[in-house]
This record gives sequence, structure tokens and C-alpha cells, in this order.
Amino acid sequence: MGNKNSCEAKWCKNEALYICLCKNTKLCVDHIEQHREANPQDRHEFTPINDAHKSLDSAPAQVTLSNLIFTRNIYRSPEGTTEVSEGRIKDVAGKVAIKTMICRSEGEFKKKQKEAELQISMRHPNICKCITAFLDQSYQYGYKYVIVMEFSENGDVEQDIENRRLRNNPWSETDLMTHMTDLIDAFAYLQEKNLSHGDVKPRNLFIANDGKMKIGDFGESRQGMHALVTRTYQVTGTVIYFSPLLFKAYLEIIKGKNVSGDVRHNPIKSDVYSLGLSFLHMASLNKPIELNNLEIGSDALQNQVERAISKLNYPERIKMLLDRMLQVPENRRSDFVQLRSFLTELITGSPAAHPVSQSAPATPRNDARLTTRTPSRSQSLFTGPMLFSLAQTPGKANIYSILTRKITSMSCHRFQYSSRAVIIGENVLLTGGLKNPKNTFSINLKSSASTKQQDMNEPRAWHAMAILGDFVYVIGGRNPESKDALASVEIYNNENWQLISPMQRKRENATSVVFEQNIYVVGGSNKDSGRWDLLSSIEKFENSVWNELEIRLPEPMSGVALIKTSPNNILMVGGARERGAYSQNTYHWNIESNDIVPGTPIDEGDAFTSCCSYLDEEKIVVIGQLMGVFEYTIASNQWELMRFKC
Repeated sequence: MGNKNSCEAKWCKNEALYICLCKNTKLCVDHIEQHREANPQDRHEFTPINDAHKSLDSAPAQVTLSNLIFTRNIYRSPEGTTEVSEGRIKDVAGKVAIKTMICRSEGEFKKKQKEAELQISMRHPNICKCITAFLDQSYQYGYKYVIVMEFSENGDVEQDIENRRLRNNPWSETDLMTHMTDLIDAFAYLQEKNLSHGDVKPRNLFIANDGKMKIGDFGESRQGMHALVTRTYQVTGTVIYFSPLLFKAYLEIIKGKNVSGDVRHNPIKSDVYSLGLSFLHMASLNKPIELNNLEIGSDALQNQVERAISKLNYPERIKMLLDRMLQVPENRRSDFVQLRSFLTELITGSPAAHPVSQSAPATPRNDARLTTRTPSRSQSLFTGPMLFSLAQTPGKANIYSILTRKITSMSCHRFQYSSRAVIIGENVLLTGGLKNPKNTFSINLKSSASTKQQDMNEPRAWHAMAILGDFVYVIGGRNPESKDALASVEIYNNENWQLISPMQRKRENATSVVFEQNIYVVGGSNKDSGRWDLLSSIEKFENSVWNELEIRLPEPMSGVALIKTSPNNILMVGGARERGAYSQNTYHWNIESNDIVPGTPIDEGDAFTSCCSYLDEEKIVVIGQLMGVFEYTIASNQWELMRFKC
């Protein structure tokens, strides 16, 4: 069998150059792959016996055709200009993929060279490693460029999808989520390097020996992405996985309407859509046909995409991720860095941002504590921040999920338009209303089951609410029995209600915001003059006392939304300026200088309640009582209205 340094493969007397750590087997280069194939259940790691022989991780930098060994052809393009072969580097353990490309011009060669340089510079566990690239100097009919890459033993994801479809063997939820998380992290890594891929599809996602999926084939990648939305690019990629804008440009090209082949789009967000379609292909085991055709209209296409996602036999968190990736309008689609943050939030249960209405704890008037519950992450529909609004229709409410960007209708016979509510954990605390003005109910968001809590001390409807520290505050409102406005204020500690210092002025339909451990109540209406008049005054709750501020609103208003947008600024949105008429105006109030200046108007007027807003680094969201959800994108300085369905 040979000496002690011989290969331990049967009948081989060659010198052993490597040891496989699975069984400490000594092997020559020729028998490494044979050993791997004979023991597929083991994990193989090859270590050189001496420094003269290397693994792929330390392959010689100066690779030429003379030390490449071609074992079999994998792919040849129809025109014969590109070939991919399986092979290895002489005296180096492990297979490599060898891609040879014939370039007809220097410009084409430079493009291929840039592709290779980009891939060589990448270091990520889910990106196929490019070992080296060089020009074949012996080729005399133009340019022959050779790229040597990490070999994916188990082929590409498209092959795996087809195999699983034939065997009816879909990925488990855990495996699918792991692959999605790994690939999004890799694409986020590319985005942070200002790189887009340009041809994302299952055939360009490869499966390594350890089962990990890796991104390969950067033939259409681009660098220098700082001015994405103002730049024009060539249409590239694979039709079935095109983003909607790319597919629209492709149709214009084949119809002769776009001779240049240019398209204005965000290449990274186009990659997001393409990866989303690839994930949908993986999850359904069916090709995503006709899920990028804008000719049917943006809304119709979005509905088609949502139907395809809803049919998946996977939990809600996978559908939520796909929903964020497959938004038809680019400005509503997340990029890879945002998706990575979203996945971190889903997996760890640590939210990236919190509703504005919930402020830092303050010192209440007594030692009672309000116990809040964190939503269960298994309840995917109610994962993350949410906004709640009572509908005008009795027994109905609307819930808006910040993560999914969807409005869900909820039914409960306790709901009244004149009641007020705040979300605490996975429940809604519902207070007052015209029918049962002292009642308090805890209503579960998922089941709609209601639990009676202790009654308030005073009957009230159309009141303001706030969460400060561990207490819920109900502020003012109208007494439905006497039909008078109220100045009284109560706090709730999850067991009982307690009256505290009243406001200086009676206020119905005012709204409140918590700011630096103080509560500000803005506007509202009362009938001190014998008729209901709108108010322009503001009160502040500080050190357990209410004081009316000297500053006045630019115009009397009630039902205005209030959002703390910076350390010194409160944004006022919409509300009523007279009975039955709702304003589109917004104002920025600097509480240090007391300057109030106009802001960007909303699309349509609406009325709002307290605790109806959300803020993060990219957007402001407020949920109305009448029209829908208003989302303000900070970067574009624009409002978008998402209407209630009922």
C-alpha cells in the first residue's frame, strides 16, 4: 500500500498531500473528491500536510492555465463565447469553477475584468469567493479572460427548486428563513459597498458543501450607486425576475419604443424585487409568472403579488418579509439594509423603533404601577408597532401594522366612535363613549375578546388619552349625561382609576402628546360662550399641575394629530377648523422658541385622536378617524394616504 506518507485510498501509492479531518485520512490530490463522494454524510475539511501544498483559502495568487486542471464542462453559451468548467488547481485541494470568456473588444474585456475585480474584493460567507482572474496571453483572436471561482458542489438553487418540486419536498420554515436571512445579509453587504448585482435569480444563487446559499455571477454588477434615483441604466437581468420598472422598459424595447434600452430605476431596489421573486419561487416551488407586468396597472399587480404570497404554506413572518420585498412602487419597497434590520427585529424580538406616544417613565402622583405586556412574537400579524383607530361604523376599528404596512379591520360590539383607546401590549384599553361613558374594557387585538375593567370616576366621551410612565391618562372630554365639556383628568394603574388635578379649561375632542415627561394638550372645543367653540389654547401638565401656556395656535382647532419629531419640535397634523370641515394643514411647533410655522399639507383633511402616531428615522405615520393612514416620507417631503377599506 506504500509508505507511511502514502495516500490511504485503496490501491494508491501516490504521496499524501492532505489530511481530511473527518477521519484523519491521508489523501493525494487525485483522491480528494473520490473520498468526499464516498462519504457524503461527513463534513470534510482538508488540511495540507506541509506548506508546499495548499487549500483553496490559500491558493497561489499566480494561477495560469498551466496549473489549472479541467475535469469536465458544466456550461457552454449558445454562441460559444463563454464556458464554465469544473476543475482544480494543481497541488491544491478542492474543486474550482473555471469560467472562460471570449471578449471581442477591449471595452468588453475591461467590463469582465471589472466584474472579476469586484468579486475578488468581496469577503462574505454567502458570496461565492473569486480566487483569481487573468488574461490568457496565448489567445490570439481577441481577449480570453479566465476567472477561477469557488465551486458549488451542490449546484444552483434553481436545480434544487426543481428537485424539491418533483419530490414534493419544500424547505422547512427554519431552513427557508435561514437562507433568506443569509442572502439578505450578503446583499446588504453589497449595498454598503455601493454595489448592485443586476441579475438576481435562483440560477445565480449557489449551494455550497455545507448547505449554505451563496451569491454568484456578478456579470451585470454595478458600482457607484450614490445618486440612484436620478441615474439611468441599461436594462439587464432575466425577464421572469425583472422588477416592474425593468419589465416595463423591456416591453418598450421589444415594441420599438425604447431604442436605447435605458431605464430610470433604483438598481438596488430592483435587486430586492428580483430576490423577492426568487424567494417566492423557493417558497411555492413554482415559477413566479406574470408578477412584474405593470401593463395591468400598479394596484392590480400589487393585488396579484399579495394573492401569490397569501397562498404560501408558511408562517406570517415569511409572508411579511416577502411583502416588504415585493412592493410594486419603488418608494414603498425596502432596500437590503432595511430588510436586514427588519429580520433582526423579527428574530430577536427587539423593535427598531417605538410609537411616539410612549415616552420615558415619569414620576406619577402615587406608587401604583401599570403593568404592560409585550406582544408575543409568535403572533406575527401583531408583531411590532401598530396604530389603532375607531371607525365611524359602530363595532368597527382599524389597525395599521408598521411592519407590514397593512390596514386590518377589527370588529367588537364594544367599539364606539365616541370612545377613546390606546394599545397596551397585545390589547386595546378602551375607555368611555356615549353609550357606556364610564366603562373601561381590555380588548385582545387577535381574538376581539373583551374583559371588563373598573369604571372611570366620571362619564366621558371624545376625551384625550396619554401614556406617561406606567399610567394611562384620560383627559377632559364631554359628559354625555350633562352634555358639558370636562376639565377633569384621571389616571389608571391597571386596577383602578384615580382623579388628579384638573385642567385649567374644559376641553372636548382635544388631543395630547407626551414630551420630555410632560403632557401637552392642544385645542379642542367647549361651550363656555353658550355654543360650542373651537379652542386655540394649549395646556401643559408638569409636576402634577396643569398650566395654560401663553402661546396660541395659528387657528382654533380640535382633533389634531400631534407627533414629537425632534428634541424641540411637535408636528400638528389636520384636525377640524370648523364643524364638519377638516383641514389639510400641518404646523411645526418649536416648544423652546414657541414659533409655529406651516408644514407640508396632507392629501385630504381628517380628524385624529391622541396616541395615533409613529415615528422612525425614515417616516412619520398617523392614523385618522375618517380617511385612512397618512405616511410622511422624510427624504421626499411627501405625504401618502392609504385609505380605509370600509
